[in-house]
Amino acid sequence: MKVIFIGQLGVRVGSPGQKTPREERIINLGRALAQRGHRVTVVTTKPYSNPTLRNYYGITFVPKASFDREYPGGWLYVILSLLTLWRQQPDVAHLHGWRTASLAWLAALLSPETTFIWTVDALPQHFPLAARLVARQAGRVCDVMTTPTRTLQYLLLQHYNLRAAYIPDGYTRQLLKDIPLASLGLGLRKEQYCLLLASEVTTIRAALRAYATTKSRKKLVIVAEPTAAWERLINRKSFVHFIGKKYGRQLRTLVRQAACVIATEDTPNLEVLLQAMDSGRSIIAANISLYQELLGVTAQFYRSKRRNELSGLLQATIKRRSFQRAWGATARQRARHHFTWERVLPEYLAAYRYREVVVVPLDSVQLVALPRPVRVQ
Repeated sequence: MKVIFIGQLGVRVGSPGQKTPREERIINLGRALAQRGHRVTVVTTKPYSNPTLRNYYGITFVPKASFDREYPGGWLYVILSLLTLWRQQPDVAHLHGWRTASLAWLAALLSPETTFIWTVDALPQHFPLAARLVARQAGRVCDVMTTPTRTLQYLLLQHYNLRAAYIPDGYTRQLLKDIPLASLGLGLRKEQYCLLLASEVTTIRAALRAYATTKSRKKLVIVAEPTAAWERLINRKSFVHFIGKKYGRQLRTLVRQAACVIATEDTPNLEVLLQAMDSGRSIIAANISLYQELLGVTAQFYRSKRRNELSGLLQATIKRRSFQRAWGATARQRARHHFTWERVLPEYLAAYRYREVVVVPLDSVQLVALPRPVRVQ
């Protein structure tokens, strides 16, 4: 089967922190398809992809021009991508982005025998009338629409009356060994620290106050850059440890060897949470819909503005290793059952053969004996 991806721009050649979930999805999905023997083409543009890179793990890159290097992927890129579609006449065209979807009707005219899949990553923030027109015509042209979250699936149905299939994003299993913590120069030891995933000052401050009430000797490691505003706090509270932005193997090592992972409402990268689940880490997360659909019943939730709830969960989790392992075991089971790319790939293949679309159950994790949730007064 010939599959072409249009609208995702490619794979960034800069630091790993610059990659977006959209590019990560395409590169992992493309590799999985190529391993199954399918011919995969990704239409890219600078600076998201190196124009000299034409093959990557069986994926063929076709670079296209763009008007503005600061805002790549404009109309010129989309039109040139459709010309590539017309030349190749693939079996499946996987579209990303609202701009690409606005020309889905033209793509269908250029390649009438192609199955069109539109993955909706986010809702547009501007031009609501134009978005409704795009949604209406793309809904008629595209054979299947998919979303990576159930929240977005609901919003598409509510605002645009579009029925989309929920296919969650997968994650790549860690194949390399962890980096020794001593080599990072942070003075950390395995399961002797908690990892806080946060980016905003208000959420970090609230988490610090909740953690201070536990009076634990374990450090609280924060994946954020320390600023001048935090210097006084760092000097006063010895358990606080800012490590700056970490990516790739270093971040995976920190996640896999933490005693507990705390996800606030502004956690920037959901793939980090999936890696924590796969590693069997106990997770404490803010009670928002995105985390609920990702974590299911395998994490402990607290309401965002209830510091006493977070304090109670931390006190019960940090001091009891059996508690941590029980929650971590169910998290690992859910991650491997729902969210590996090996598990997600059949859902996309069913969408490509759109008459066979299957529905992913909301939460099919098989429960094991869990500690009773902490009751917070």
